[in-house]
Amino acid sequence: MSKVTKSFSKDIDELEDTLHKLDKNKHSLKLDLKKARSELRAAEKQFDLTRSAADKL
Repeated sequence: MSKVTKSFSKDIDELEDTLHKLDKNKHSLKLDLKKARSELRAAEKQFDLTRSAADKL
């Protein structure tokens, strides 16, 4: 019984470490997504300005 309890505790510790790593990755992905979304909006605005300028030619 003691062996099973130790094994279970070890599994729980590993699971906790994995969840912590996944949470860190999720946070960094959210930041990357916000940055990419912001860059996309800026590129879209620049594209619209370029298209407007080209239409006037």
